[in-house]
Amino acid sequence: MEIYSLRTSANFIFNNSAKKNPTPEIEIPRIEEQSNSETFAAPQEQNERVNFSSISPRELRDMATEYYQAGQIQQTIYSELSSELPTHALNAMGEVVDLTHITDDTYFDFGSYFRDQLTIAQSIGDPAKAEVLEDVVSFIDSV
Repeated sequence: MEIYSLRTSANFIFNNSAKKNPTPEIEIPRIEEQSNSETFAAPQEQNERVNFSSISPRELRDMATEYYQAGQIQQTIYSELSSELPTHALNAMGEVVDLTHITDDTYFDFGSYFRDQLTIAQSIGDPAKAEVLEDVVSFIDSV
């Protein structure tokens, strides 16, 4: 009695079945590479300033994405502009403002909101947050 390893016997079975039933050649279609040189859409030049006192969170997020993909703003500014609003925030006077009614399509005064957040960050002594918010406010003022 001869003992063959499983590996050898499997090869014999494969070789015998391959000789009996030759597999037809299958033509695999090639995927053509698209020659699109742009990987993102750069923001269009705007002749008029963006009104940050009346802009929806969705519009702000889309605009921030365009500027970030074009390399015109840093990631910290992008993440601050595209983050969701909290349910409650403080204004510069220290009053609690209810933001629960703000949806993606509700117009909101983001200019005042970010200026108030900058004032609060500076007054409580949070230099890292204040630096990011200074960049955000300067972006808002420049666009």
